Amino acid sequence: MGYTVTYNGREKFFRFSIAKDEATGLEAFLTIDVRTGRVELIWSVTRDGESYAGNVLNIVSRVLISLDYRIPYPQVRSYEELREVLEENISLYLEFFEALKKYQ
Repeated sequence: MGYTVTYNGREKFFRFSIAKDEATGLEAFLTIDVRTGRVELIWSVTRDGESYAGNVLNIVSRVLISLDYRIPYPQVRSYEELREVLEENISLYLEFFEALKKYQ
């Protein structure tokens, strides 16, 4: 997929660096945990290396849409399904990141 990925062995998750903007100092990350076949997605943004914004995707949806709105964790059974989930979420997150840059 072409992204820089690191693995945190202590907390058992993968972290994708998906976008960086030198002008604002912002960098976007997608963190995933896939241990049970369920994909937990965490969007985060750093500014000049410090935590700036982000949360678990299903909490973001409740803040932006409605407290009652729930996005279920995607379930995957293969690498192909995981790739589809990641591509869709990275696409959405890049849109969010572009909007965030405009307000800096």
